[in-house]
Amino acid sequence: KGILNMKYIIFDLDGTLIDSMPTWHGTGAAFLEKHGFAVPEDENELNFFIGPPLLVTFQERYGADPQTAEELVKKYRERYTNIGVYESEPYDGIEQLLQALKQDGLKIGIASSKPKKYIETLLERDGLIKYFDSVCGVSFTVDCESKANIIARCMAELNSPPEETMMVGDKRYDIEGAKANGMLSVGVLWGYGSKFEFI
Repeated sequence: KGILNMKYIIFDLDGTLIDSMPTWHGTGAAFLEKHGFAVPEDENELNFFIGPPLLVTFQERYGADPQTAEELVKKYRERYTNIGVYESEPYDGIEQLLQALKQDGLKIGIASSKPKKYIETLLERDGLIKYFDSVCGVSFTVDCESKANIIARCMAELNSPPEETMMVGDKRYDIEGAKANGMLSVGVLWGYGSKFEFI
């Protein structure tokens, strides 16, 4: 039992495999300014764009009704699609990690709240897509799916039993999603969460 038994590893993307901070700060600030919202002086205050789906962020933080939130998401993605998606970079050592896991015979998946099209664009750009046996994100029409559901879809695609599968992520959504699927999880501290989220 335990880590040595793992045959399948599912990764979160933002804050786990890639550093998306420049994307969120650049796109977030540009979006807020363009649409008349106050832009925080400290760019770290823009970190609220990281993690939960944008539909949730716009409703909870700005009090938008569901229809307005949907429109805001579309406008936000205009810049992200053309500029923002290319502003992120893989963390140092990630490709070497993926190579080592594949050499050890593990199957690897991604479970992310980012639209699948963006995930694949980034993985192809960075030459990483060859390491993944499953890539699960959200669609542009349904981006309020829970992390637990996305992880479950990835497990189904990998055909991975929970006792042989591990989730690796940087936020509590990843850990809670793993628990909901009966699997072990690892929280990384180089991303956008903190060790207090994993307690």
